[in-house]
Amino acid sequence: MQISFGYRSLSLSGIPLEGNRIVRTIYLDESGTGLKNDPVAVVCGVIIDADHQWQPIEDYLKDLVQELVPAEFRAGFVFHAKDLCGGCFGKNKEHRAAAREALRRILRIPWEFGIAVSFGFYFKTSHQFDNEEALERVRLHHQMAYCFCAVGCEKYMRESARPNEIATMVAENTNEAKLAIKDLHAMLQGRTTGKFADVIFRGISEAKENLPIRRIKDTVHLAEKNEALFLQLADAFGYVFRGFLAGRHKTDKYFQEYVNELLIDPENFEHLRERPAGARLIRPSP
Repeated sequence: MQISFGYRSLSLSGIPLEGNRIVRTIYLDESGTGLKNDPVAVVCGVIIDADHQWQPIEDYLKDLVQELVPAEFRAGFVFHAKDLCGGCFGKNKEHRAAAREALRRILRIPWEFGIAVSFGFYFKTSHQFDNEEALERVRLHHQMAYCFCAVGCEKYMRESARPNEIATMVAENTNEAKLAIKDLHAMLQGRTTGKFADVIFRGISEAKENLPIRRIKDTVHLAEKNEALFLQLADAFGYVFRGFLAGRHKTDKYFQEYVNELLIDPENFEHLRERPAGARLIRPSP
């Protein structure tokens, strides 16, 4: 169903945006997008309703720090899923059970508070663009995973958000995000084209019904993880989902617990390991 408005918000380019009230913020984090030998690149988007979810989840995370993080590490503490999964608070390895319990509690947040999570993934290939530098191949993998994640977020905004709502995106302030995401987001909005545009749009052709992006406002904003608490959620979900896709036992068990908590059959995700790329949007009810 299409809903028309007498007045529409405009993006920076002047392209009409559906909706006129920003109440959703989407926090993005990437996993496996670097030059390391990770078989799959993942971008995770956590969709937060600022009116109803922001403060309760912030309080939940602050309470988690007070309960489980040793007092000497609490000031300015940032949750990193890789450390927690390894039983560490930062470089400290003396509180393994508490660190792993913190990761489990974080993974329960979508079920506890009803927040939606969008995953985009792209299994890396060694034969693509053999004449290009490795860095450009890595950037393409990141871009493809981001595209699937962003389209999943757009799908959520169109199907589940209120008609007058639009969203804004925040990603961790990294060189990869600056190079791979900001220009690409403008391309998904139909504002510009870029390198590998044909390849990217062919790769996400199955999601074309949600393009161009209309319910996510202007550009992707960048922030540090210690400045934007919810980036730490995206880090946790993305890290565990990538481990599941890669078949890593250490993180796979966390993912199985996560989907079981959401009353989702884990077998619904198994087939994703056989796909070269794709997306999964999880919309739990609190």
